[in-house]
Amino acid sequence: AAQVTPEKRKAVESGQFDTALWQECEALGLTGALVPESAGGAGLSWADIAPSLMVLGKYAAPVPLGETLVANHVLSAAGMAMVAGPVATGFDMLTLDAQGVLHGAAKSVNWAPVCPHIIVLAQHQGQTHLCLLRSSDLRLAAVNTLSREPAADVACDGVKPVATAALPEGFSQTTLLAHFAVLHTAQIAGALGHMLALCVQYA
Repeated sequence: AAQVTPEKRKAVESGQFDTALWQECEALGLTGALVPESAGGAGLSWADIAPSLMVLGKYAAPVPLGETLVANHVLSAAGMAMVAGPVATGFDMLTLDAQGVLHGAAKSVNWAPVCPHIIVLAQHQGQTHLCLLRSSDLRLAAVNTLSREPAADVACDGVKPVATAALPEGFSQTTLLAHFAVLHTAQIAGALGHMLALCVQYA
């Protein structure tokens, strides 16, 4: 909490990344909390990490920790390895051709301008695949969001992913959205709880 200051939040809104705070989070092993122990994670459940997600919302942590935590969980679900550093996620469905090249774009991807990797979903022959991309291979156009987090439209046409894997049966675009809905619900709950405490304090 002491490291999350108004100045740091403003810096993130202007496109700067708090590397020191991120490294501290990563050193604690938080980015792999939902990843099975067999894959190098902590093997925790959503219920286990809910208090931590609420803390992120309470202090409006200016790093994409929750987003990376969920992205690594999705990577592991597809049988792919976790990646180092922060990861952004696009929710639009793209197309993957027979040569393994992507076509399409992901709109308003939060944290994309400061993340070295982005994950997206793509259809190939009726099967949904998870694609891991390097941000340096992509064309990013900055956009403004209500959250004021750094975000961008991500053009993926002609890009070959670093890695791809077919998602397991039952894991769809809706599943991905549901994962992030849980993340954001916990963050909002943490923020609202903090606001309630402040209101009671000053009542």
